[in-house]
Amino acid sequence: MTSIMFSNIRCSNRIQN
Repeated sequence: MTSIMFSNIRCSNRIQN
């Protein structure tokens, strides 16, 4: 579960950047 959350945050961060 933590892995999915971390992955989601990383994806969001990449889109924002």
